[in-house]
Amino acid sequence: MGWVARWAMCHFEFDRRLFRSRLRTDWLGAYLELHEALPSTMDRAAELAREGMHGAVVVAGQQTGGRGRRGRRWVSEPGAGLWFSAVVSAGLPMHRLLPLAPASGLALAEGLAQRLPCPPGVKWPNDVRVNGRKLAGVLAEASGQSGAAVVIGVGINLWSAPQGLHAVSLHEAGGAPGDPEELLADLLGHLERRWQEVLSRGFESLVSAWNARCDHLGRTVQVLDGGQEEGGYCEGIDSRGRLRIRRASGEVVAVGAGELIVRASGPG
Repeated sequence: MGWVARWAMCHFEFDRRLFRSRLRTDWLGAYLELHEALPSTMDRAAELAREGMHGAVVVAGQQTGGRGRRGRRWVSEPGAGLWFSAVVSAGLPMHRLLPLAPASGLALAEGLAQRLPCPPGVKWPNDVRVNGRKLAGVLAEASGQSGAAVVIGVGINLWSAPQGLHAVSLHEAGGAPGDPEELLADLLGHLERRWQEVLSRGFESLVSAWNARCDHLGRTVQVLDGGQEEGGYCEGIDSRGRLRIRRASGEVVAVGAGELIVRASGPG
C-alpha cells in the first residue's frame, strides 16, 4: 500500500513494528512519536529536547504551522510528503552541533538518491534539489537547557510539491517513495551516520562529500543577508559549513549565513 493511500485525507497510519524491523540506528528514532497533525514537529521536538530526549523523532501526517528557514511557511499538506523533527543532545558546545544542518542535507541526498533516476544535489546551506528544483529542506534550531541541543526539522516533498516555489516531489522527479516505515527508517540511518561523523570528528570529515553533491559548485552565486551582499564564483564549503566565494578580485571569502541565489554558470 502506497504512501498516498495510507496518509490521504490526513488519515495517518504507520506500522511501528515494521518500522522497528527496518530501523538500523544506535540512538536516532529509539523514541518515536507519531501524530496525525501538529502545528509544528519542531515545536514538539523542542519540548522533548528540554526533557533531554536525545535521539527522539516526531513525525506528523500534516503540519498546520510548519516553518522553514528565515521564518518562511513550510507547506505540509496531508498525503503530500514526510515531515519530521529529531533531537540531538550530545553534551557538546553549540558550535559543534551547528554543522549538523548541512550534514543533514548531505545525508538526505544520499538516502533519496537510491529512490531517484537522477542523483539529487545539495544547495547551500541545507536544501536537497533535483535538476535545480527543491525536493527537501532542513531547518535547525537550538533548544534544550541553555541551548545544549539542536532540533533538526526535515520536510520532503514525496507525492506533490507546493506550486510557484520552484519545487518538485519525489514522485514528479520519477522516484519511488515506497512505504512510510521503510522510507523513514532508511533516512534515519543515513542521518545518524552523518551526524555521528560530525559529533565525533567535526564537519571537516564531510566537506569533500558535501562539495561532490553541491549542485552550484563552480557557478556564479550571490548571497544576501539583511543589507549585506556577497557575490562571486562558488568554491564549495569549508570545514565550518560556510560557503566559499571567490570574488572578481580573486579573494576568497567565507559566508556563514544568508539567502543564496544561483545566477549562472561559472567561468569555463
